[in-house]
Amino acid sequence: MPAPPRQAGPYFVMELVRGTKITDYCDQNNLPTEKRLDLFIHVCKAIQHAHQKGVIHRDIKPSNILVTLHDGAPSAQSD
Repeated sequence: MPAPPRQAGPYFVMELVRGTKITDYCDQNNLPTEKRLDLFIHVCKAIQHAHQKGVIHRDIKPSNILVTLHDGAPSAQSD
């Protein structure tokens, strides 16, 4: 007897985000520890905001955190 079809839960689709992996960005720009921590704090605040809105990423890792420049300043986004 075949297994019953899997029921998928709700999910959220986002636009394509282009950028550089956070670890590559930090290494390529020779960021000192303080700047790396500033960027990491930005990421933590974004994740906290998403969690407060009920959005859970489920696959947070450096390759899924992308950095782009906005007005010359780095901005991290999740892929």
